[in-house]
Amino acid sequence: MLYREVRSGAIHEHGFGVDEERFFTEEGPYVDTMVQDYGDNRYLGLYVPGSWLTDLLRTSLENYKARLLTTRRLPGDLFAEICAIPDELDYLDEESVPDERVFGPNVPR
Repeated sequence: MLYREVRSGAIHEHGFGVDEERFFTEEGPYVDTMVQDYGDNRYLGLYVPGSWLTDLLRTSLENYKARLLTTRRLPGDLFAEICAIPDELDYLDEESVPDERVFGPNVPR
């Protein structure tokens, strides 16, 4: 839902619609009626307010920081950007690297 309504709207539509009063005052997700742009049908919509989104971001960053400090390892993508291979392999979080798959010629037996 967040991906479709917020992220995609912000990127592809240069914004996303919100009920300005509730977006800035509600503390947690809430349900409200909604009407689609193409018709008169009413639906229940689940909405997330700004404070909930910023709390989600804050918590995610705190958890990510705690993981980095605990493991002392970097995820594969970040490692590839800032570390020297093979000199700094001790800093690679191997769990973040997809399993190795060996591809070879398909030789019938």
